[in-house]
Amino acid sequence: MKAFIIILSVTISIVGYSQTNWSNSSTGVSPDFITRAFIPNGTSELYAIGDSIDGSLAVSLGRIIKTSDDGNSWTSVVTNGLPNGEGSYSAGVNTGTQFLIHAQDGTTKGIFASTDMVNWSLSNNGIPTTFQVEDFIVVSTSEIYALGWGPGPTPLIYKSTDGGSNWASVSTSGLPVADNRCRAGVYMDQSMLLSTSDTWTSGSSVYGASNGQSWSVLSANLASEFEIFDFEKLSSTAVWAIGTQFSSLVPSGGYIYESTDGGVSWSLGSHTGFGGNDLYFYAMGTFGNYHFISVYDDFTGSYIYRTGSTTDVETNAGVSESKELVMITDLIGREVGFKANQVQLYVYDNGTVERKLSVK
Repeated sequence: MKAFIIILSVTISIVGYSQTNWSNSSTGVSPDFITRAFIPNGTSELYAIGDSIDGSLAVSLGRIIKTSDDGNSWTSVVTNGLPNGEGSYSAGVNTGTQFLIHAQDGTTKGIFASTDMVNWSLSNNGIPTTFQVEDFIVVSTSEIYALGWGPGPTPLIYKSTDGGSNWASVSTSGLPVADNRCRAGVYMDQSMLLSTSDTWTSGSSVYGASNGQSWSVLSANLASEFEIFDFEKLSSTAVWAIGTQFSSLVPSGGYIYESTDGGVSWSLGSHTGFGGNDLYFYAMGTFGNYHFISVYDDFTGSYIYRTGSTTDVETNAGVSESKELVMITDLIGREVGFKANQVQLYVYDNGTVERKLSVK
């Protein structure tokens, strides 16, 4: 009987997602500006960093915009100290004590730090100029990981233990050794998720690790040729993966996959409100009562969309933190203790069950 109840609860938990509606939130956003990352500044401002095509010069220029009214309007941010030539701003994060951006132009490339999103200085000690940062994972205000790739391309990870001032390379054990890039990452309270992108197939794989160095693949149910560009954490176990579906290397649409078990398994979400030609989903962020997503349309340019209330989204996602652990079982319902490197079922007093993998 116990095993039956567990299986039933797992089924309910996994299918707990329902439709999420999105609406255009692009007033003040130029169609030639592609958002690569969203950076919240407390509850007052949300920044979007990326690159914009200069029509007169036919080049890409790094740029920052912000909203102070939940995405109803956006304005440009004038900065000091960032590269301002041809190039881009590829990744950014709020560490809790400062902001970090990876920026480059024809002469300067690296990680820059700021306390106000306006004045920036290079904070790149230990990182070679050949390292391209695609995302950051913030574990604490001092422990930060920079994910990306080097020549080859080869997946690379650098770690800072002082909030982003100094960096050192760490092991990428378990990740592909060549022709791949570390594309996106997220911290899930007890472990990290990371996606890689294959140069030849445009497909992504998801990996998990508890220490940021020994990775195990967790890509169950992701479509082949789906390339992940960003993750968005909803709770300690619920997460979205956004990106673009390819077919024989040709983009066919932007999609959002959802996981309720910390990234072990995934299902395609039901999301409406986007235009028919939105082929690329690049970045996602949360600010106030909204989730935001960066969308690029091959025909009409770039947009920013937002959801309704995050409370509604997270209720649809089956997110609930008010629960206590009753027991841990294996996959056939036998009660066991905690075991590392095994998929286990966590049974809670509110009737829900979460499938978890703790990597050691």
